[in-house]
Amino acid sequence: MFMLFCLWLPCSLMAQSLVVGVERLQYQPYYYVVDDEYQGFARELLDMFAHVSGHEFKYRILPVKRLYDEFFHEEIDLKFPDNPHWQPDKRKDMDISYSDPVVEFADGLMVLSTREAGNLKDIKTIGKVSGFTPWPYLKAIEKKDIVLSEHYSIKGIIKQVIHKRIDGAYFNEKVARYQLDNLMGKSGVLRFDADLPHLKGHYFLSTSKHPKVIVQFNKFLKKYKSEINELKAKFDLN
Repeated sequence: MFMLFCLWLPCSLMAQSLVVGVERLQYQPYYYVVDDEYQGFARELLDMFAHVSGHEFKYRILPVKRLYDEFFHEEIDLKFPDNPHWQPDKRKDMDISYSDPVVEFADGLMVLSTREAGNLKDIKTIGKVSGFTPWPYLKAIEKKDIVLSEHYSIKGIIKQVIHKRIDGAYFNEKVARYQLDNLMGKSGVLRFDADLPHLKGHYFLSTSKHPKVIVQFNKFLKKYKSEINELKAKFDLN
């Protein structure tokens, strides 16, 4: 087995034990935590990479704000998910390596299905997960045109919208739909308003300590593209 790993790995890069920092969130289908066990698409993808590369991954599951703190202080080896646009001021003096895009996301407002589409002037209050940033709404929040509330529970934010305590919840579209359809029995009650400001992008694997692992991960993404697409289909992430 060791010889097989050596054939796949660059000669200068041997198998390592690495700490992967991940978010303590019920963020299905991308990732979630049950009994302190990291699960979901991200876990299966990273385990697949670890298996073919020979690396040993230890998952450090942290609240979003603490995960950022440990990442910026280089206390973890790898971070997922990550994006170069998140907390950019803290990244500017760091040499961070990012993988090729892993999986797409769309973040925006989940609103009541009865609300008029694209009616931004009636959006006065929005909620977000603690540690996340509602980028398309920052100027309106700074001008106090929109009041922002912060929550630790995804389900809690959704309930706030359903009970009309806030006008919208800033969310990943697929995560919100999963919560409504599979965990709350509220399918169709809220909808993602694509006519309101929203953000599309990708999640990346990142590191400030092991750039060669990112090079290797990128090769893995290309070599196992069909298997990864099957994994995305399994979690409805195509």
